[in-house]
Amino acid sequence: GFEAALESAEATDRLVMVMFSTDWCSWCRRMEQETFAEPQVLDALSQLIAVRLDAEGRGRDVAARYGVDRYPTLVFVDANGTEVDRILGFLPPERFLVELARIRAGDSFFACLERLAVDPSDVDAIRRSVDGYLERSDPEGAIGRIEAFHGAHGHDHDVCRTLMFRAR
Repeated sequence: GFEAALESAEATDRLVMVMFSTDWCSWCRRMEQETFAEPQVLDALSQLIAVRLDAEGRGRDVAARYGVDRYPTLVFVDANGTEVDRILGFLPPERFLVELARIRAGDSFFACLERLAVDPSDVDAIRRSVDGYLERSDPEGAIGRIEAFHGAHGHDHDVCRTLMFRAR
């Protein structure tokens, strides 16, 4: 289960990848059959502690802890259970490997938030952090981040308008 995965992550200094799925989720089955069956993906996953949780069964509390309400959702956490990043929805093997490499390299949602703290006018970081808030079902967080960006970078109205439209 999840707690055992965290213990194993601490002992081996690896990230935990939690796949939240449900019995009725056809995209979850497709991800398992197509993406996770691919030898290159299996090899990449061996660098992580991977656990699958039924978000409507035994994994309900863990899904609630991370605000997961769409499936499949892959949440990557450190040994303390602190979220590092997430992948929302089905990805074919090639795209999954690209996203996994990005996450393992530290180029995450939370890294984008840190980039914005250093440079509030970072357009790439604001776009990616808004996506991250929306993936976490937090439009208020996205709107607050856009308003702060607009205050720091007020002349970029097109970016702000586009992001605000998506957040609302």
